[in-house]
Parts: sequence; C-alpha cells; structure tokens
Amino acid sequence: LAMPLERIYPVSGLSAEKTALIEPFCIAYHGIKRARVQEGENILVIGSGALGVMSVVAAKRFGARVCVCDISESTKDENSIGRMVRHVSPKSPNNLVGGCKRGIQPVG
Repeated sequence: LAMPLERIYPVSGLSAEKTALIEPFCIAYHGIKRARVQEGENILVIGSGALGVMSVVAAKRFGARVCVCDISESTKDENSIGRMVRHVSPKSPNNLVGGCKRGIQPVG
C-alpha cells in the first residue's frame, strides 16, 4: 500500500486498537454528516458491522433516534449493539424497513 506522505499522520498516546477505529469512524461520521442528520430524526442503519456500529455512534452524536437492521444472526453477539439489532432473513429483504418499524426500540 502506497500513500502520499501528506496523508499519513503520526499517532501517539493511543493503543493500536483505538487507532484502528479512527478510519472507520471517520467514514461513518462523514456519511452521517453528508446526510444532514438532525436532532430527533429517525435513522435506519442497515448492517451492524464496523461501519454500521460507527454510524450508530455518529448518528447518536447528532441527536438522532437510530434503528439498526442486519441479516446476520452472528452479529447479535459480536458487537456493542448486541440485542438491539433487528435481524431480518436474507430470504425476505423486503421486510427490512417494516421489521425495524415494528417491535424494535431505538438504540441507546
């Protein structure tokens, strides 16, 4: 991987684990900011992987109410959203938005 020197920033005082979270959080934050998320707005995040979790964090910082949908049962126990993720069968993706509107509490 080659990067221009002006795009490389020294990091001190952070562990490697925390440093690794900076880039995905910046991507999620940029997306939420570009979406012009407003306080009190309802947001649907599709996917509870790294970017999904970071998008939840960013949207909550803007004051949004967040619902998360995911088709993978395994993410239920793998990330900080945990039981708040609404799991939707990959065989019925049309139920994604309806599934989030029914019976799920906003995250946090």
